[in-house]
Amino acid sequence: MTTVDFGSASMNLFPAGVSTSSATGASGDNAIFDDVTAGNMMMRNLQPGTFKDMSVGDLTITGDPATSAVVDMENLDAGDVTISGCGWNVIASSMTAERLSSNGCSAAANTLVVYDSTLTHTSTTDSVIYARYSDITLGESAVTSTTAGLNNIYLAQADTNSDIRLVAVSQGGSDCADAAGSTGNCDVNVASTSSEVWFGGLATVRTYRMALVSGVATHLQVWTHSHRSGD
Repeated sequence: MTTVDFGSASMNLFPAGVSTSSATGASGDNAIFDDVTAGNMMMRNLQPGTFKDMSVGDLTITGDPATSAVVDMENLDAGDVTISGCGWNVIASSMTAERLSSNGCSAAANTLVVYDSTLTHTSTTDSVIYARYSDITLGESAVTSTTAGLNNIYLAQADTNSDIRLVAVSQGGSDCADAAGSTGNCDVNVASTSSEVWFGGLATVRTYRMALVSGVATHLQVWTHSHRSGD
């Protein structure tokens, strides 16, 4: 669907009906969501090939993907973003949301990369980022929260068999990491011995070659690359 406005109406997509949880849904070019507005949105076993310029309430993705292809989310505006199932691979850019939660499974963990995004968190019960059987990387993003650090609520909470990486991330305007590593400014929790929360920043790597310029040996820059670093 392209350029569709459902207002505040919920949109629930269940291939083969609500009671048939194992039915494989559409994927790739057969699942296009471009410029859609709706209330809460739930997709089960549905793997979009296009998912951009979406404005919805809470977004829930459940079930299992049809293929190993990445789900690219571009310019998503949502409330809670929840991914639950086995083996989801998601990359989200320019996302505005309140929370991000991923609950994979032991057979196939979920992998999420979110960058250039903003998380504005007000929940009194759930952490900003929660991972279980998941690998989540949040990069170059700003987080604000009215409750993180209170009553077991955190910026990042890594549960069973999970890694959360915070790269160039800030909480309330304060960086989570600097050149020395974690600054202690960001509230995190590692709820399992099988999990980790990592902190990092950005670095620039340049490559040079030596060449003769007017008969003088000179270093010439031939390549520049921005690279994330972490501890």
